[in-house]
Amino acid sequence: MSADPSTREDLEAAFGGAYRHIDRTNWNTTSVVGDVYGYLDALERLLAQLSVTDRDLVVFVGDLVRKGPETSGVLELVRNAPNMLSVRGDNEQKLLDGAASLPDFAETECRFMALLPVGLGWEGGLVVHGVVDPRKPLRSHGRDDVANAFARRPNVRERVNPLPSSPR
Repeated sequence: MSADPSTREDLEAAFGGAYRHIDRTNWNTTSVVGDVYGYLDALERLLAQLSVTDRDLVVFVGDLVRKGPETSGVLELVRNAPNMLSVRGDNEQKLLDGAASLPDFAETECRFMALLPVGLGWEGGLVVHGVVDPRKPLRSHGRDDVANAFARRPNVRERVNPLPSSPR
């Protein structure tokens, strides 16, 4: 997806202002990491395996929180690392909406999650937690579509053609 000014406007409109554009020329490499779910040890092992340095960008697709034992540690790591960015996933949104809770969850963590965009993009790339339906113009997607499509509208899988299965 091109990041020309008209597309950025489309992204801002579709994401309700919760879009952030990234200049990847500032980074040596870019790694996109899936749902971490509060597993700090596993995340640290992955970052070590990827040999991430301060000159490498790590972009998370949301769901940093909830299922594992170290949600606060994951959020602290991402919040304090200038080379780590994340979009907001449905698990962050559930905590913000009060639909889920965690013991000892600090206000600082809630503020950080509330500031996460629902979309991060760069020239030729876009990261969201939910779905961008390629059959629809970007402007017709709502913030809910791109942030939480599967969690809020279970039938969305029927609307979007799935990717072909990889051979085993």
